[in-house]
Amino acid sequence: MPTSSEERSALNKVMWFGIIQLVGIVAGWVAAFYLFSSFFYNASLLNSLGPNPSSAAVASALGPIFQDLIYIIPLALGIYLVGLIVLTLGFRGLAKVDRARFNISTPFMVVLIVGLLIAGGGGVTILNSVPSMIASASSVCNYSSGAYSCTPSAAFFNQFGTVFAYIGLALVGGLLALIGLIGGLILGLWRVGSRYNQTTIKIGAIFEVIPLLQIIAPILILLGANEAKNTLSK
Repeated sequence: MPTSSEERSALNKVMWFGIIQLVGIVAGWVAAFYLFSSFFYNASLLNSLGPNPSSAAVASALGPIFQDLIYIIPLALGIYLVGLIVLTLGFRGLAKVDRARFNISTPFMVVLIVGLLIAGGGGVTILNSVPSMIASASSVCNYSSGAYSCTPSAAFFNQFGTVFAYIGLALVGGLLALIGLIGGLILGLWRVGSRYNQTTIKIGAIFEVIPLLQIIAPILILLGANEAKNTLSK
């Protein structure tokens, strides 16, 4: 009975992961619609700048788009991370009753969470730096030997170096997240489906990495975990 209780608790957490992921998907749709409308509004402002706008004017016109992204990315990432933490706790609970299957899932889930935090932090910093980089893109021109030679300003090179460093950081975080996604989330969910003979969970685990089918993945995981819990109760 204690084992059965632990399993039901762990499956509840798997179900909550599906629910939280669904909430994140809906929030992502709303954010995408808002960004879509904001992009066209700011694009119209950009067209009104004239044929030869200054770098500062372009940065000012594009700034709100990047600012919206800076707010939306942490929100979406935060919702997803909450779901991952709940799923990690579910895998830990299942490891108590089936150590052979689920003992490795928790460390990989931690790698996934850390990777997403690193990638998200790097991505937000990049977006925050792009307007400043655009504003400093004005060239310094010198007249020599009857011709003008123009080079980007020193401030632009400094900003570009900073952005390039954070791109590298985001790539490292993305690589860690990919390793954790495969070894933790996908493999862990697949083993949940294998233990309880729930094909829907296995399919949901595969759909987690297929862009257009990611919408269906949490629904399948939620239904499969609920069916497994009901079967366990019987």
